[in-house]
Amino acid sequence: MIEVEKLVKTFTGRRVLDGVSFAARNGRVTGFLGPNGAGKSTTIKILLNLIHPDSGRTLIDGRPFSRVSSPMRSVGAVLDARSAHKGMKAETYLRALALTNGIPKSRVDEVLAITGIGKVSKRRAGTFSLGMSQRLSIAAALLGDPHNLVLDEPINGLDPEGVKWVRDLCRYYASQGRTVLLSSHLMSEVALTADDLVIIGRGRILAQTTVERFVGEHSRHGVRVVTPDPDRLRQAFSAAAGITVADVERKEGDPERSRAVWITGAPVEAIAGIIARHQLVVYELVQERGSLEDAYMELTRGAGEYRTQKPSGSGAADVIDSAGVAGSAEDTGSANAAGGAAAAGRGRGKAR
Repeated sequence: MIEVEKLVKTFTGRRVLDGVSFAARNGRVTGFLGPNGAGKSTTIKILLNLIHPDSGRTLIDGRPFSRVSSPMRSVGAVLDARSAHKGMKAETYLRALALTNGIPKSRVDEVLAITGIGKVSKRRAGTFSLGMSQRLSIAAALLGDPHNLVLDEPINGLDPEGVKWVRDLCRYYASQGRTVLLSSHLMSEVALTADDLVIIGRGRILAQTTVERFVGEHSRHGVRVVTPDPDRLRQAFSAAAGITVADVERKEGDPERSRAVWITGAPVEAIAGIIARHQLVVYELVQERGSLEDAYMELTRGAGEYRTQKPSGSGAADVIDSAGVAGSAEDTGSANAAGGAAAAGRGRGKAR
């Protein structure tokens, strides 16, 4: 089990962690998410005793990492895919780690097989692709057959087979009652892999919950209907208690002279039944469920550390922070005169 308690850390007068607390439990994969600069890597480095907090503490199975007698048996960590010395052969690198940590040589062959790089074990790490380097880094993390895995962006550079392999590896370790802390920017993979979520933004914990609960609370669920007669459709649903009908933007491919609406407050079967009873013409009726990415973007709106501009040929450029939130160029003091007011209005409407 991994415990983080009230971490505070300041760099050059800037507080990057502000009372961060959470737990990653045994038998669970915990996704650790947040925009760039949110404090994820700093938290992980403090956990592994690579940097020291101003206050607070971290525990691994009830002990600070500095007091763990067999570090690689306690924690396997992937922080940097290029961690191996470029001039060392993969096998030599792993054997050196095993020798200095009291791990049998036979375990080297095992992790080479597990990660699928046995055939290239005689090659120097500097010749490895990013994906191969990632596998070598994971092999090093698995050397001690640790009770806890801490994986920071472990699927960067991996092909689809490798991505699925990491997913299965995380699930396997959790099924054995071990703890997996997974940091990743690929929401689809976190949704498929993680049981629990810890979301951090600007050095503070924004949410700590399960994936299912988080998606349910922070994303919308409903039925999208495309019809040529939205007025009759609204009238049909006006007497239905608890059901709401709202206009939504048309999508590319929607038939001409049609309108799209979003219906909530009833299951798709009930909505379809009302449409059938009133003999309404619809071109599309689709039940849509929010994704983890949708929920994450909703929660972290405005929590990004960095802001970039999206190219635009019609005046003010939209500003997008690292959480993917569109604002206005005027918000950063660089609005163009043409179209600036409209863009600023959009930006203020989305601010939180």
